Amino acid sequence: MKFKRVLSLLLLFIFFADGFWAQAEQSKPIAQRLVQWNSEVEKSTGKLENSELDDDELKTLRGKLSEIREKARSAAGEIDLALEPLRDELEALGPEPAEDEPKELASIAEKRKLLNRRIAIMEGQRKEVELLLSLLEKTLKQLSAIRIDRFTQKTFARDVSALAPEIWRKGMADLVDEFIETRQQFNKWQSEKKFSKHLKRTFIYLIGVLFACSLVIWPVSVWLSRKFADVAKERAPTYLDLLRAALIVILVRFLPPMVLALSAYLVLSYGFELGGVSRDSAFFVLAAVLMIALVTAVSRALLSPDSRHMRLMPLGDDAARYIHRIIIALAGVFAIDMILGAWLSGSGASLELTVLRKFVIGLLIAGLLLALVVRRSLWLSSTSEHPIIGGKSLFWKGLCGLIMVLALTIPISAIAGYVSFSRLLATQIILTGGLFILVSVIIALCSEVIDELFNKDAVLGSKVRFNLALTEEGSELLRFWIKVAVKLIVYVTAVLLLLVMWGAGGEDLSDWLYRAFFGFKVGGVTVSIAAIFFAIALFSGVLVLTRLLQNFLEYRVLAKTRIDYGVQHSIRASVGYIGFVLAALFAISTLGIDLGKLAIIAGALSVGIGFGLQNVVNNFVSGLILLAERPIKVGDWVVVGDKQGTIKKINVRATEIQTFDRASVFIPNSDLISNPLLNWTHADKTGRVIVPVGVAYGSDTQKIKDILLQVASAHPAIFKVPSPTVIFKGFGDSSLNFELRAFIEDVGNVVAVNSELCFAIDAAFREHGVEIPFPQQDIHWKDLARLESLVMKIISDKRSGHDNS
Repeated sequence: MKFKRVLSLLLLFIFFADGFWAQAEQSKPIAQRLVQWNSEVEKSTGKLENSELDDDELKTLRGKLSEIREKARSAAGEIDLALEPLRDELEALGPEPAEDEPKELASIAEKRKLLNRRIAIMEGQRKEVELLLSLLEKTLKQLSAIRIDRFTQKTFARDVSALAPEIWRKGMADLVDEFIETRQQFNKWQSEKKFSKHLKRTFIYLIGVLFACSLVIWPVSVWLSRKFADVAKERAPTYLDLLRAALIVILVRFLPPMVLALSAYLVLSYGFELGGVSRDSAFFVLAAVLMIALVTAVSRALLSPDSRHMRLMPLGDDAARYIHRIIIALAGVFAIDMILGAWLSGSGASLELTVLRKFVIGLLIAGLLLALVVRRSLWLSSTSEHPIIGGKSLFWKGLCGLIMVLALTIPISAIAGYVSFSRLLATQIILTGGLFILVSVIIALCSEVIDELFNKDAVLGSKVRFNLALTEEGSELLRFWIKVAVKLIVYVTAVLLLLVMWGAGGEDLSDWLYRAFFGFKVGGVTVSIAAIFFAIALFSGVLVLTRLLQNFLEYRVLAKTRIDYGVQHSIRASVGYIGFVLAALFAISTLGIDLGKLAIIAGALSVGIGFGLQNVVNNFVSGLILLAERPIKVGDWVVVGDKQGTIKKINVRATEIQTFDRASVFIPNSDLISNPLLNWTHADKTGRVIVPVGVAYGSDTQKIKDILLQVASAHPAIFKVPSPTVIFKGFGDSSLNFELRAFIEDVGNVVAVNSELCFAIDAAFREHGVEIPFPQQDIHWKDLARLESLVMKIISDKRSGHDNS
């Protein structure tokens, strides 16, 4: 029990040791820490002037200086935090009184003096920290320049030509000597007494591990392959199905050899008690096997040489098989180079043998690369005559030409004596190609996942659309911008990885990214990309949460209440406005913009904004008044001037009204506030229907009244209370005029009810023999005798003219 307690205390001490020492370092006074840091920087600068430092020592020195820089930045933050309350206290005391003003209290003067002294000390320390940071930046740049210069010299250093006879003569002799020495060491190790014991133990362990792995891995691989890999047997696979199947193929193809190789490595290392060079060589053999297995799995997943319908790239069968074999051959060449490098470095290979190895490996890589690009027919789509890379022959020709030039440069540079450059170029071409394939797969996968997220026919896509209340246009727009953001992130990450692969120092790149991401100065303004991204993310996140809250209120809370739909819309719109304002305030605060200074700037610009955006501000305020007073709400039937229809949406600037002809009319909110507005459904939807009726003179008016009341009472949409009424309007020119007036539940149905009442009234009048008159007029002719004589004269004139002819 005592031992367990001691062990527990020891583990706790180890766990908290790092934090304890960091806290102890931070608890030291800043002045003391500055002295210590300056001393360490001076020592590092002195070491840097020593040109005999190797690359590992330079890397260690850089790490130490970077650690001091991080501590100095943290100290600068501490000083800024400590200065802020002191300045607030000094500002609260107000300005120091002038000579002609009454003196302040002695306690206040002493407090002011103390605050000024402390602020001066801390501002001095802040300047010392800035000076130290400036010195560190200068030293780190000098260190980076030294490392870049050494890397350049090493890469472009000219050695003996790879075709020189002494290279081949001495290199082949050294290779034979290495084989002989290795065989002698193996025979010596095999002749030891414990070898047979280790061999028997290792064999038993290996058989057991392989049997256990086969019991677990083989059934899992078969199950995954049958369940997910061949999706085309059930239906036509989508691209997302092919990507999912490709990932399963990679897992199924890579998992068994990975587990078996790791198990064999651990068993051999433990069984034979390998150590030193032997253990390192075994590790590199393991790495080579894993690399071949992974490359083979990825190539088979992407190219699918045995199954056309599962192929991600639109290649023909012969082309897919040929490219697959080339890729496996490249992986094999790299694996051989890895094993040879580990074996020869352990025994201290000569320069000639190293040059010979690099030249042969580079020549093989160049030959395989040329075999990929010289046959243009390989890269033609199986359904067209255009290359699959972007579908643009000009781009493809340029890419093929570049690869051919680089591939030819590999052996030519080695022959010219630039062996290190030749080897670096061969490696980087393959790594760049692998990165290009990885980026393409990631982009395709992300694109398909995003499409699935917004697919209205998919379960997840329909939920996303519903929760975010997205229209078809809004869904397409959001999908587009998410794809743009994802592609930007992937491409930027790929470019950074490419820079690291081609020799850019990881530490230098991280420093540059830190300065670019967390703040760089433009004039006197500090621009932080991290703050900008975080502000955009925070703004978008608050807007998404606001939209989710709006949907929750609309469909989960308000829908279960008896609140009018227009009021529900007003509540939803108010929540949206509040969320937008909060999102904007959070984003502005994240950017470090002082809201007080922003208010001053807004006040200074208020006059210009008032003149330039007067109508916009007026409409915005009017929209808020409409939401608060609610003279109109969504769904109301309104009449504004010569326009009428139902309120569809109350926007920030204008209100959208949908006419009964299904047209949209946008009326500025200020017009709705300042001009007369007729709202048929403000309080409720009840309304009155009026049907004018005219009957012939001589009709029984009481009978007409009874018929109209009977027709109104028989209609189901008309209220019984208040009861319908019939008004005798008066005596017209041709008819006795009546009006049937009744109240209905929904004024929106007034046209339909009016029409139905007209049909019913016409049928009732026909049934009871009531005549509906048409307008009648009597024409009275004056001076008829004179008119008759004129007509006779015209007739006689026509006859006389006819006789003369």
